[in-house]
Amino acid sequence: MLKVKDKYDYRRELCEALRSGKYKQVKGGADHWQGNRVCALGVGVRAGIFYETDFYAEAAEKLGTLNIATEIWSRNDSGQTFCQIADYIESLP
Repeated sequence: MLKVKDKYDYRRELCEALRSGKYKQVKGGADHWQGNRVCALGVGVRAGIFYETDFYAEAAEKLGTLNIATEIWSRNDSGQTFCQIADYIESLP
């Protein structure tokens, strides 16, 4: 039987991608991609977790709430590392 992914599956996948070392981080500003650098939610796009079009709304839906996507964005732009953001995601109920 095919298992349907839930928010915990998507959170785990995003945490794995954030910690993978494959992505260089961009911080601050409205640009989620600068050359080969991406924000924390952009990692989800590059890793195939979210689609590029309307990825913010999709991230909110897949991760559980709009507040989670907003908090990830805020933590990224305030200077937290991808690993720190992954720690935050893993701490969520």
